[in-house]
Amino acid sequence: MNKMVIICVDDEKVLLKSLKEEIIRIFGYIYEVVVAESASEAIEIIQELKGEGQEIPLVIADYIMPEMNGAELLREVHKVLPQTCKVILSGQADIEGIANAVNEAQLFKYLEKPWDKEELKSTIVEAISLYLADKENKELIEKNSILENELEEIQIEIETRAKECTDSADILEQIQTPLLEVKASIELIDKSLRHPKGFNNVESANLYSKIIHEIDSLIKNLNQIKNKNRKDEAL
Repeated sequence: MNKMVIICVDDEKVLLKSLKEEIIRIFGYIYEVVVAESASEAIEIIQELKGEGQEIPLVIADYIMPEMNGAELLREVHKVLPQTCKVILSGQADIEGIANAVNEAQLFKYLEKPWDKEELKSTIVEAISLYLADKENKELIEKNSILENELEEIQIEIETRAKECTDSADILEQIQTPLLEVKASIELIDKSLRHPKGFNNVESANLYSKIIHEIDSLIKNLNQIKNKNRKDEAL
């Protein structure tokens, strides 16, 4: 399993090395600490790590850097890693720059140089905890959304099947009774046709016999459908 990555960005090599060593001293090698000496290098590293599927819960950036300052860098980081916590570390940051970072990059915290070890530790702990909580919450939301969609599909299917079964049962109830009555009437006609004193039309007698047979088959089929619908409703 890959370690989560903390990225530290500072154009001052000595301070950058010191920050990395401080984080390792506090947390050991629980996290992989990756350093970048410029904003452009940091962006390249982030793109590479992101492409590899690495998790980057925290980016700590110096504010005063050439080409692109820390606030501008973290704004770019936020575009590709919105869940990542962003921290500015500087002794010269201006209020307006910090305010912009808060608004545009959702800055997690500002730490002054030289950093306080306990404050640095608590900031990293809080940032990692927030990242993991957001990640878990996002996963739960996604799972819940999938379940909601599945339940909605199941509910629609149940309602459709129930409606079909109900409608079919109602229709069958309405059709079956008149069919039985028709059958009974035709049977009487058939008896009359076959009676010695009745009609002597053999063709008519055969026709009515055929009708009775067809109605018997129809009622049988309707009963089968009705029983199937009842079984479906019971499931």
